[in-house]
Amino acid sequence: MPIIERISCRDFPLEDEGVKVKDVLKLIEKTGFEEELFKVFDLESIKNEFIEVPGASTLVHAILNIENRLKKIDITAQLKDVKTVGFTDENQALLEIANIENEELLKLFRKDLIDFETTYSVKADYFNQLYDMNKYLSFLLNKEYRDIVNNNIDMLEEKNKENEDEKVFKTVIDNKKNRYVRAIVSKRYKDYNIPFSVFVTLIQLHSLNKNKNLSFSVSKFSLTDSEIRVEFKNEKEYDFFDKSKVSFSLVLTNDEIKRDAVKLKGLFSINFDDVNAYLNPNEGNTNIMSFKHGVKVDNVKQKLSSLGFDILEFVNGTLDDLKFVKRVNTSTTILEIQDRLIQKVDNARDKNFLPLKEEVKKRLLLKKVDNLFDLLSLVDKVDEVFSDEYIQAQDYWRYKVYQTLVKRGK
Repeated sequence: MPIIERISCRDFPLEDEGVKVKDVLKLIEKTGFEEELFKVFDLESIKNEFIEVPGASTLVHAILNIENRLKKIDITAQLKDVKTVGFTDENQALLEIANIENEELLKLFRKDLIDFETTYSVKADYFNQLYDMNKYLSFLLNKEYRDIVNNNIDMLEEKNKENEDEKVFKTVIDNKKNRYVRAIVSKRYKDYNIPFSVFVTLIQLHSLNKNKNLSFSVSKFSLTDSEIRVEFKNEKEYDFFDKSKVSFSLVLTNDEIKRDAVKLKGLFSINFDDVNAYLNPNEGNTNIMSFKHGVKVDNVKQKLSSLGFDILEFVNGTLDDLKFVKRVNTSTTILEIQDRLIQKVDNARDKNFLPLKEEVKKRLLLKKVDNLFDLLSLVDKVDEVFSDEYIQAQDYWRYKVYQTLVKRGK
C-alpha cells in the first residue's frame, strides 16, 4: 500500500499548454543534483523558455503536491545500530535506528534513536539480507508465535552486534509524523527519484520539440509517493487502413523503492471511432532508453541525447511489424486469433496478471468477432479491466495482444 493515496489524471485543463522551465526547476530543488544538472544540461541557457508539452503543468504540480506532504530522508547506518523492537498488527517490523546524525530528524524528534515502520518490501529485504529468514518469520507471525519470534530475533541480533556494514535506509515522514522505511539500498545508489526523472524527461522532450520537431503531450499519469507512470503521446498519427490511425506514446516509469532503472518505453494504439486498442511491443523488458541508479548525471544526459533517434527507430520498426496485422483481416483468421488470445490468457502465469485473469477471459468471450475492427474493439473493452493499481498486469496483457496479432500475422 502506498503511504499517500495514488493520484491519477486522464483529463487535463485546456489552458494547460505546457509548463515554464522555471516551474520545472522546482522538481530538482531538493534532489541534491541541482548544481550538477544546471551544468550538464546547460539549464542557464533555457531557464526562461516554455516547454510546449500540454498537460505538463498538471503533472509537475501533482508531483510537487505529494513531495511537499512528505519528508524523504536517507539515513546511512551501520547494521549493528539497527534493532527490531516489535511488529505492527499488520506484521510489519518496527526498526529502531541508533546514532542518527541527520539534522532534520534530530530537530524533528529531538533524539538520535528513532523507530520506523517497514513498508513495501522492506521487511522481507531486511530479514532476508541479514538472516535469510523472512519466510520463516512470516510463518511465525501468521501463527501468532510472537514469543518464538522475539527469541529468534534477540539471538540473531546478538550475533550481529559487531556488524559494521553500512546501508542506506530510505525513510519517509508524513505530516502526522508517522515514520516509515520504504527501501534499503547501498551507498552507491543515486536517488534518481520521481521529480528527477520527470524533470530530465521534460527537458529532453523540450529539446526534441525545438530541434527534431517531435511534439508530445501528457495523455495520462498515475503516481504515488514512490512510483510513477506517465504516458507522453506523440502528436503525429500514422495512417493504418480503412480510416484507422496508429499513434505512439513514450511511457516513463520510475519506482523509487526498487533498485531498478528509470525507463522510457514505447506504446502503440490503433485508433478508430471511439476505440483505442493498445499494443505493447516490448513486454516491459526492452526499452527505448533506461538509466540505472548507479550511473552519473552526465551519463544520464548522454543516454537522453540519443532519445530522438531511438524513438524514430522504435516507431519505424514497430510500424513495419504492424503491416502484418493487415493480412489477418478475414473472418476465419480473426476467429483463430481470438482463440489464440484466449489461450494465452488461459496459460498466463504472471503474478500481476493472475488476479484479473478470469475477468479478462470473460470479456474476451463476450462475442465471436467477424473482422479485425471487431477484435480491436474487444481488446479496447478488455483494457478497461485494469485500474492504475494494475499497470504491470496491463502491460503484460498489451504485450500478449501485440504478440498474438503481429507474431501470428508474420
